Amino acid sequence: MMYFRRKWQVLMWKNLIVRKRHWFLTLFELVIPVLLFWLVAWMRQNDVIGKKANVVPETINKPYSEATIIDYSFIHHDIVNIAYAPDTSFTRRIIEEFNKTVTSVLHNNSKLDSFDAFDSELKLEQFFHVKFENRSMYTNQIGYGIVFEDIKDDAKIPKDFKYKIRSTIPKWETKNIFPQFLPAGPTDEGDNYLYQGFLAIQMGIDNAYIQVASGGASMNNFSLSVQKFPFPAYKVDIFNELFKSLMPLFTSLSFITISISVLKKVVEEKSSGVKEMMKMMGLETWMVWAGWVLNGLMVYGITCAIITMLLCYGYDSDKGPVIAHVHFTIIFTLFILFCLAAIFFCFAISSFFMSPTIGMSVGMIVWVFSYTVLQASIGDTTLPLALNLLFSLVPMYNMCMGYNVIAAFESRGVAVSWLNLFSGAMGGTSSSLGTVMLMFIVQMAVYMIITWYVTSIHPGPYGRAEPWWFPYKFCVRPEETREPMLGSDDEDEERYESPPKDMKVGLKIQDLRKVFNGNMVAVDKVNLDIYEGQITALLGHNGAGKTTTMSILTGMYSPTAGSVYAKDY
Repeated sequence: MMYFRRKWQVLMWKNLIVRKRHWFLTLFELVIPVLLFWLVAWMRQNDVIGKKANVVPETINKPYSEATIIDYSFIHHDIVNIAYAPDTSFTRRIIEEFNKTVTSVLHNNSKLDSFDAFDSELKLEQFFHVKFENRSMYTNQIGYGIVFEDIKDDAKIPKDFKYKIRSTIPKWETKNIFPQFLPAGPTDEGDNYLYQGFLAIQMGIDNAYIQVASGGASMNNFSLSVQKFPFPAYKVDIFNELFKSLMPLFTSLSFITISISVLKKVVEEKSSGVKEMMKMMGLETWMVWAGWVLNGLMVYGITCAIITMLLCYGYDSDKGPVIAHVHFTIIFTLFILFCLAAIFFCFAISSFFMSPTIGMSVGMIVWVFSYTVLQASIGDTTLPLALNLLFSLVPMYNMCMGYNVIAAFESRGVAVSWLNLFSGAMGGTSSSLGTVMLMFIVQMAVYMIITWYVTSIHPGPYGRAEPWWFPYKFCVRPEETREPMLGSDDEDEERYESPPKDMKVGLKIQDLRKVFNGNMVAVDKVNLDIYEGQITALLGHNGAGKTTTMSILTGMYSPTAGSVYAKDY
């Protein structure tokens, strides 16, 4: 335990020395984020954007009568195509009654281009795909498909009447129960369902079923009207909309220094051999990486704490905070997880580079790209699933999602605590702060695996490289991958003295070869047995390869060819 503690003390001492020698960068990492987020708090508390939280009175929409629905249907469309499936005796009776409504809706069928019947929903889809293949979404032509469900080929009237109305309008997000970003007020102020004929189609089908099921009963004593749900009074805060664009920008600028303080230094240690020297002195590999994590948190932990105070409390408690409905511990945890994911992100990038300058430059480019390009794709439902999963592995993209969730909660005035951490801001299956935090943990795991694998097979100029298939060793029993240590070669007894029979080989070097820069041979086919309990010395002139051989034995270099066996491995 004492030895383990001393290792950590050495790591912390090293990190403090690095911070001391680069004090200006450390100061920059502390001051810039604090200044930027202080600016956010100042803008919020001094109302530099506009009026704070304008109160909009309750919204009560006027009802639409049946005559209004008929008069305003398809007013923006000159050509209407209607089809239904399946084609059975019952559905034909429904359509016959439906035609009475359609005739008045379509102004005596002057707009009706076709009214077709199909045996299945698939054939109906194929019909509309062909007919609307070259039509833009702004054309004055529209199509509706009516799909009756659970209908058998007989005249029996079903008690459970179900049907779907499918439209050729691509802007209707029917796959999503809730919008990606929920505004503070009503979600839709337009009357597209009225003007595009959807309500008329639905009303016609419902009336047709009532007529068929009731045997043609009179409906003169009934009147039909539709009305949007009323919406209570709500607050419109312009700053919440600005929050979703301003916070990602300031976060990207504040934490871009991670690629300088972490990525550049990690590559420097790898390219200079310092990392392997620390491992030779007894530090485990995981402790080296953990030291860099602590090096980052040493500064960014303080930064995250100050940022949390500025966002959740502000610099003036009397003027209100930037984030009023999310518990401050959640905000602090979110920023800490973001910093950890960013550090592991830099680890993964560093494993591909040997030059500190190139590695740092690529890291900064990727960091800026993740904000400027990927942020625009947030909420894009047309992106493939694989692309969405790939984007979610980028820390800045995930943080932007977190800001959008926070803005949604703030606009609705809903408090967020650890008890409802996984509740979506928009309801349903929408993103939550808990999901964002879990994605940061997944990111760290993915980047850790990438770093472990790439640095193992490509450690750089120093260190022993593993074969690309080395993870296979962990999937089988040790006996299946072990290469037994071979016995001594039959050496020329005239040139070499035979070892005593009772001595045991501890290290066996066979055909060891090391070539630098493609053509400089430092060690060429060295064969040597080193015995347990014996002191072995390597003798030779300058340039004979003694240091190179020892570096290979200690793991500083990877051999170009040959093998070294120790303790039967």
